[in-house]
Amino acid sequence: MTNSLQLDRADRQLLVGFGSVILLLATITNPAVSFDGVILVQSIREMTQPAGDWLIPSAGGRPLLDQTPVLQWLVGFFASYCGEGTVLTATRVLCACGLIALSVLSAENAALVFGRRAGLLTGLTTMTTVSLVQSVGEARSDIFSAVMLMLVTFAFLRAEVAQTHSEPMRMRLPRSLFTSRRRETVQLFACIALAALICPSSVLFVSLLIPAATFLISGRLQSALREYLWLWGMGAVLMSAVAWPLIVCSQVPEAWEVWLDTDQLWNWLSGFGVARMQARCSHGAALIFTLSISWGLLAPVGMWFTRHEALGSKRSLERVLWIQALIAPFAAVVLLDQPRAALMASVGAWNMLAAVGIERWIDASVQRMRNWLANARVYLPALSFPVSRISIAAAFLIFVGVFVPTLWTDSVGIQTARTEAAFIRDVITQMPGTERIAVDLELGDDGIQALFDLQQRGKPLHNLSYVLNESEPDRQLVLTRRRGLRALLLVGAVDELASCESSTATSDDELTLFRLKVAPGMARTMGGSRTPSLAQRLHKEPGPWVNGWQLSSRADISIGREPATMIAVDPRAEGTRPY
Repeated sequence: MTNSLQLDRADRQLLVGFGSVILLLATITNPAVSFDGVILVQSIREMTQPAGDWLIPSAGGRPLLDQTPVLQWLVGFFASYCGEGTVLTATRVLCACGLIALSVLSAENAALVFGRRAGLLTGLTTMTTVSLVQSVGEARSDIFSAVMLMLVTFAFLRAEVAQTHSEPMRMRLPRSLFTSRRRETVQLFACIALAALICPSSVLFVSLLIPAATFLISGRLQSALREYLWLWGMGAVLMSAVAWPLIVCSQVPEAWEVWLDTDQLWNWLSGFGVARMQARCSHGAALIFTLSISWGLLAPVGMWFTRHEALGSKRSLERVLWIQALIAPFAAVVLLDQPRAALMASVGAWNMLAAVGIERWIDASVQRMRNWLANARVYLPALSFPVSRISIAAAFLIFVGVFVPTLWTDSVGIQTARTEAAFIRDVITQMPGTERIAVDLELGDDGIQALFDLQQRGKPLHNLSYVLNESEPDRQLVLTRRRGLRALLLVGAVDELASCESSTATSDDELTLFRLKVAPGMARTMGGSRTPSLAQRLHKEPGPWVNGWQLSSRADISIGREPATMIAVDPRAEGTRPY
């Protein structure tokens, strides 16, 4: 097996074949869905409904403004061909395809830097990384961000190789902002523009801009500015990044107020305090260890073998991987409260370093063994077997024997989701038929999880006053917190049917299912605006209230009537006595 600087078709087919088997195991052994997957699947379900919003996807009525809806569009179109009720399956299938693409791209990057053998081993280590394989079963969307960032890394490495091997006279030629660039540079800007359509802006900044700037400034700033300071490429990236926000603001002007909220800025700045920084670092360290379990823990071995190239040469590709493996995780932990999506982009660099470390350690060990046997005048033909094939077989056997059992383990937060999912299953069993269950969206994350578990039987309820909407029946099933009982008693008779005692710490916060019978003659008109504003859908502001009733399960909102909106109220509905 030759050790060229690229993979051939047979190598890619080998990786895709192994990846298909492994990811099938992941789907079977870990069916629980993380909350990130719940958000993705529920937003696609709501988007594909007849009244769904394809411009601003929402999960449980909560608008998703942190990234563009391109991912929801992709999965939604794929699910529409698979049939109704297959959104979760379609999401997992695309996540599996994303992980296979991530493995192949990681292998291509490693082959470009270290050779074909390291590339094959990198592909296998990536697709057998426990955290990545679990992410497929959990339907996490950050796999797609990792794929796009790995694609950008591949384009950047190819651009660096093309510039390194250019003629010296051509490199000294002056370049303006408008002149044409090499094909590899154009491809790099195209990949960055595509990544800007899928990845959140915070992930792009932490996992792409900071590592790239560190590499360029530390070694070759002048030549980098001459090559990468290109107006047309930067304009394409900028247009890709701002196109969706501009379209959203043209349709919903108040979106600017949400994005430019000064409270979010001050909250982010307060994160640099000592206490919160300690919490960030401890959480980030635990997350890095979780994501690196399996092959990523061997990344220091590869860093030891590549230390001379990475530290000695300012333009080496090994330095790119070092920065991606060290600087990007550090920036993600320090700057972001939720750094998982940004850290996922560094898993590929860890696996590349681990693969080259394994390869060179095996090479060194075999060479030492050969030297010892030669000195001892002993011949062992088995040591002549190609090291790369030994590495491939060893990686696959180690995965099957050691890492497959870990796929049955749960990641952080999955046990809680399974407990609440079991409660929802019990609710559906106790309430057979097609009667829909109104889910109080003021439950926050619990409400989105409940809508996901209820599937077709769940329907959103912006707040508890919406039980008085004229479109709602007199007898309703309402899922809310136990403290919402005080609000529901103001409008009718209430029976408690079931509660999830393990969902929260206090009894008032327990997830509870109620049967509500609205009092006869209770007014069903609307006092004020019927459609919630963007801030109200995000539950940053209370309201609106149906018929002026401030019925809420939130502890910070008083239960009662709004005097200014007491219009068109049936006299029999006056007062606050329970029916």
